[in-house]
Amino acid sequence: MQDPEFGPYNVLHCRPNTVLSYSQIIPATNGFIVFFDFKPDSGQSNPHNIFSIRDSATNFVSMIVLFDPATSKISIKTQSTSNVWTTIATSTALVFQGT
Repeated sequence: MQDPEFGPYNVLHCRPNTVLSYSQIIPATNGFIVFFDFKPDSGQSNPHNIFSIRDSATNFVSMIVLFDPATSKISIKTQSTSNVWTTIATSTALVFQGT
């Protein structure tokens, strides 16, 4: 994996095979807020991992936010400790791919 690139106005450009990682040393007992604008690349057919939560000690991924080009929708999934993924929300609005 490579680091993503920063474009004009410090816009983060995540492309295939890039990852941005942020470590939270102190547990966020009151939760946390993440916000971003998302513009998927055109011509991609595989689902994009937009955001995920991973335990750095065990590498267990408990939540993932995916964009699926086949449906043009974003979904949020959680994983149980028995490795079963459950979709907890899916966007009603369509997300259009850019260039």
